[in-house]
Amino acid sequence: MSSMSDVIRQRDDLIRQRDDLIRQRDELIRKYVQPTPARPDDPVPGVLLNTLPKSASVFILETLSGTLGKPVVPVSPGYFPRDQIDFRQLRSLIDSRGIAQSHVDASEFNRRYLKRIEKVVVQFRDPRQATLSWLHHLERLFKEQQHDLLFTVTPALPEGYFALDLARKIDYQLGHYLPQVLQWQSEWVSFIDLSNEPGRYLLTTFEEFIADPARYFTSVFAFLGCRGPDRIAVQKVDPTVERNFRKGTTDEWRSVFSDAQAERATAEIPVAMKTRFGWR
Repeated sequence: MSSMSDVIRQRDDLIRQRDDLIRQRDELIRKYVQPTPARPDDPVPGVLLNTLPKSASVFILETLSGTLGKPVVPVSPGYFPRDQIDFRQLRSLIDSRGIAQSHVDASEFNRRYLKRIEKVVVQFRDPRQATLSWLHHLERLFKEQQHDLLFTVTPALPEGYFALDLARKIDYQLGHYLPQVLQWQSEWVSFIDLSNEPGRYLLTTFEEFIADPARYFTSVFAFLGCRGPDRIAVQKVDPTVERNFRKGTTDEWRSVFSDAQAERATAEIPVAMKTRFGWR
């Protein structure tokens, strides 16, 4: 049996190895992850486009980035429902006055860093359609064998999930994904309503974007402080599958969910949110 001194030496060796690995990692970050150049002349500050998954995130990001000439700066891994801001990349976003797109939740951890971002656009979507669109998104990832992205799903999909029929897949997502959507959106509503900073946060919906894209972007540009938002030439971006833009519908769930599934999903949405966002 090893003496206590041997155990301590082994522990110290492991700690040194860990510290060496951390130093190597940090050196690689400094070498290969170059900060985005600062752009102090840009009148529009850094922007975080924070979206519920499957709410035209990539399409809107590319439209805003192209129209405003802002570099895209990732500030988080993009997981859902719990995502975290990377403080290193956040500095690049602020200095470059660029634009980032994430799915960060309104956790206490993220709220510390949100105070440093001058403009945050938070995009919601009807939870019922968001759940169905997520189901279709997973089908595409599976078909394209994008297993690394499928591994990010929380909780992990059960073995045999993709062999289920559509009705059973919907039941599974209503039991697992829909509650995550509702919690994510509810936490953001509470945080924004209590923040008392109307100039920092803009809460939008996918439905507003689909109903009138021109009006939607006008309101976003006005929030960002752009001069003459009505006269801004919005850069055209094609809505393609590669940009995760499948159909852009708002109520496909009505014809796909069974009556029982539709009733179940609708009952889960708080009345206040249905009323506020027009989710009939």
